[in-house]
Amino acid sequence: MQLKRFINRHPCLVESLQRYCPFDEELIGRFCPSFDLLSSNKAVEWTPELIDRFIGDWDWYELSANPGLPWSTELIERFADRWCWDRLPSPATRALDWDWIGHRNDPELFRSLSRNWSLPWTQSLIAGHANQWDWDALSSNPSLPWTSDLIADYENRWCWGRSCKPESADGGLSVNRALPWSLELIEQYRDKWCWIDSGLSSNRGLPWNDELLEVYASRWGWGCYGLSLNPALPWTSDLIERYSERWCWGNWGLSGNLALPWSIELIARYEDRWGWEDLVGRSPSYGDAYCVSLSSNSGLPWSIELIERFASRFCRVDLATNPSLPWSFEFIEQFERYWGRSDPGSFTTETDGKASRWLWFFLTQNPALPWSTDSLLYFEDRWKYDDLCLPSDLCRLLRREDLMDFALAR
Repeated sequence: MQLKRFINRHPCLVESLQRYCPFDEELIGRFCPSFDLLSSNKAVEWTPELIDRFIGDWDWYELSANPGLPWSTELIERFADRWCWDRLPSPATRALDWDWIGHRNDPELFRSLSRNWSLPWTQSLIAGHANQWDWDALSSNPSLPWTSDLIADYENRWCWGRSCKPESADGGLSVNRALPWSLELIEQYRDKWCWIDSGLSSNRGLPWNDELLEVYASRWGWGCYGLSLNPALPWTSDLIERYSERWCWGNWGLSGNLALPWSIELIARYEDRWGWEDLVGRSPSYGDAYCVSLSSNSGLPWSIELIERFASRFCRVDLATNPSLPWSFEFIEQFERYWGRSDPGSFTTETDGKASRWLWFFLTQNPALPWSTDSLLYFEDRWKYDDLCLPSDLCRLLRREDLMDFALAR
């Protein structure tokens, strides 16, 4: 089996198998595993006895969120002092005994549960423990049965702004996308909202339209993290031009917004305003809709033509981690030549430039590459194996006897 032989040639890859392969108790005992990876593995043959055997080794933050565990009331209560309660998945929250939880009278437990999106939230559940919930955390939770009546019933308990308590990281109602947003709701509580960049202005759940932008133009946070990064606005070329002096154009602003009507023409029109390079994070995306720089923005219409047009502007590091480039064997080889140029003015011109080892450090971590046994073999002499984590589809090709052979060879 080619994949098994490949892993035998690069034994540091064996550790990454623990993220996806179906380990049982015997394999785990032989493997001397990385429990950080194993704790999130849904394919493990989980039993209460297995959990108890290695109780001090698990990463309980990851284990708490693992839907593959045999969740039951008994399992939850058996390890009650270990769980991260805000991480429990739906199979676990359906098994909760609320009488047992209520009698624990544990503020930290209710603080964590208040943040859990998977609880079976109802009006009666909220009312039944009204004096135990952490209302700052509840205010940010999108899974509550949000209605205008619910907001009014607890008007004086909600955290309306971002972080009502200095020690809280919860955003409050202003950043909660799940509220029944309308112009009427916004106006009704206009003096309670947090309007700044990291508050209402960043909320993708509002009924964004030209009227809403205009009515509260003086209240919005137009800068980075605010309107400029919000993908839910009704983005058009006209809107961008109309407020061109208000936007934050650089990183964490328009340059990282996936939802702009991106085209080569739009990029060229404002070429000198964009933030082309992420100078801090070197990461392709933040959350499910935010990027940092233009080079890391996965919403652009990526093509060889686009890269060639702005080859001297794009940051090669950010491109290497961007999942939306047209990755293929041929494109990776072109990209390697592009990376090796001292003057990256062209993408397609041949060159004798040699790619830096840093290119493959970043490419190795890009999940959007065409991962397969063929690609692993084709670029075998280039991957940075200490940073390579085999994808789940490849891990599932391995049989139990393959895993046992790897364990015996360690």
